Amino acid sequence: MFHNYVTTKPHNLNDLEVAMNIEARRAYIKAVKERYTQSSKKDKSRILNELCLICGYSRKHAIKLLSEIHSSANVLEFKRRPGAPKTYSSSVDARLVELWQIMNYPCSRHLKQALPLWLPYDLETDENTKRQLLAMSESTIERRLRPTKNKRPKGKSATTPPKLKTQIPLKLCKEDDRKTVGFFEADTVAHCGDSLSGEFAWTLTMTDLCSGWTENRASLTKSAEQIKAGVKDIEKSLPFVMMGFSSDNGSEFLNSTLHEFLVEERGNAVEFTRGRPYKKNDNAHVEQKNFTHVRNIFGYERIEGQNLVEKMNHIYRELWCPLKNFYTPCIKLKEKQRVGSKIRKKYDIPRTPFQRLLDSKQLSMKEIESLQNEKNGLNPFKLQRQLKQELKDFYEMLEKYRYVKRAA
Repeated sequence: MFHNYVTTKPHNLNDLEVAMNIEARRAYIKAVKERYTQSSKKDKSRILNELCLICGYSRKHAIKLLSEIHSSANVLEFKRRPGAPKTYSSSVDARLVELWQIMNYPCSRHLKQALPLWLPYDLETDENTKRQLLAMSESTIERRLRPTKNKRPKGKSATTPPKLKTQIPLKLCKEDDRKTVGFFEADTVAHCGDSLSGEFAWTLTMTDLCSGWTENRASLTKSAEQIKAGVKDIEKSLPFVMMGFSSDNGSEFLNSTLHEFLVEERGNAVEFTRGRPYKKNDNAHVEQKNFTHVRNIFGYERIEGQNLVEKMNHIYRELWCPLKNFYTPCIKLKEKQRVGSKIRKKYDIPRTPFQRLLDSKQLSMKEIESLQNEKNGLNPFKLQRQLKQELKDFYEMLEKYRYVKRAA
């Protein structure tokens, strides 16, 4: 009577426990329930023995099942779990994960603010799913993304202190610098892989303290001339004037070439300062951008060759920096308060660097109009698709370079 429910034919009765699936067990219980209720105590004991042997239940559980069936429960129906029904379907969760990946893995707080900016351009998501995504709170987004989040590896330090320190004053970040557009923190990222030996690519990162506007440029070395060229190229692309430049104590920054360019060769000198030695948190803003703006797309691979550096700069200029500056919200620390042994931090609402520039009211109408026109010509989904293709091409070039180098 069980052949329609048994997945494999058992060789003996003991194998039946493994062979029977849940539907077969339910059908068997339903078949014996009437006989069980009408049997004597001795026959009930025998039926229970058979049920425990065939289905693998404990005796107490078998009695409970037969009693539930005798009362009101239907063994062929699933019981609904207690609690409120699901608000979001699995398809909404799947689309949330896809958008999170497309937006380059922002935290839930940033993602919450980015969704209204991205979804108007999303042609693949239906309106009902869009409404549900916009209705999600930060906590709900965090819970539903938690199973898919991965840890990322750490990087290597490549900073060497130079001798030119007396000409460049030591200065910590002030509150006024964080409220005024144009004060930058700068740092470099080594694309060295597992070894700092030889020639490899470097990325220069510069971030504005007030708005979070960030630009990146790659070079084959971190020589003074290459870093100067990177700073010069970034300055040309900025929608506002650079007023301050703060770096660590690395030799790529503390040198006469960069000092002359920023301070001596221009009418309105840039305020060139440095942080304390061995205090990475003095330039905490740009240290954080090194991960979100550099490691997130180029990882910890060793990158060599001028053609790869040029490809990196194309990605930075045309795709990555516009995507980050116009369509990726970020948060800023408002205050810190010590409560006993703990420090409680309060953050503002996530905003994109573009929105923060407009909120600052420090740009001219011409600068605002230029920025708005640039944003109107951008589509975040198109940028992301192009970025994905360019990164695919980049890693194919990188693999080809390694193959040729190994064969040489």
